[in-house]
Order: sequence, then C-alpha cells, then structure tokens
Amino acid sequence: MWSPISCFGINIFWRKESKKITNNQPVTVQHLNFDQFNQKAVDYAKRTSRQEIIDRTIQYRSELINQIQSLSEEAFIEERVDGDGNKFSAYQYLLDFIWHDHHHINQLKTFLSKREA
Repeated sequence: MWSPISCFGINIFWRKESKKITNNQPVTVQHLNFDQFNQKAVDYAKRTSRQEIIDRTIQYRSELINQIQSLSEEAFIEERVDGDGNKFSAYQYLLDFIWHDHHHINQLKTFLSKREA
C-alpha cells in the first residue's frame, strides 16, 4: 500500500499524462506499464516536499476542472483514438478518473485507520 503522499504523487503524474485529452490534442501514448509508471510517481513523491505535492495536486485539479468546463458538449463526448488504437472520450476519461480517485480515497482511509489503531 502506498502512503498518502505517494497517492498524490501518482495522481500528479497521471494528470500530466492526461492533459492532452482535455486540451483536445492527439493522444499518442501507447500502453503503459502501470506499475513502472506508478513507481516513478512514488519516487517523485519521496524526493519532493509535501507542500509542493499538495500545491501541484490543487493546481492540476483546478486545471482539470477548468479544461473540462471549457469543452463543448460535442468535444466532451467525442470519441477519439489513442496510440494503441483504443477509442476514448473526455467523458469516459472523467468517469475513469472519478473511479480512480475513489480507489485512492479508500487507500487513504485504510492507511489512516491503521495509523489510528
């Protein structure tokens, strides 16, 4: 299980990768090794101050909200193709993002409950 700061680091790394989706740019990334990608994010979180992690998390979340709100309904639901040939849309990305957030929220709850015990 990752520490809370590692979870935030992972979210920061994923947000950097996902900016193309909400900026309506071509998504050329091909299948990632998720464990390797997440480990890089954990390593980043370990060498970065907690305040910087918090500030970047807030910054990237604000950017995501602003970018999603700026999309037209057509652009929001438009299906595009990634580097692996898979279809996706900003709408589906947002649904996946929310699920992923809940996954990490549950990890954080578990982490904190063990610390309190």
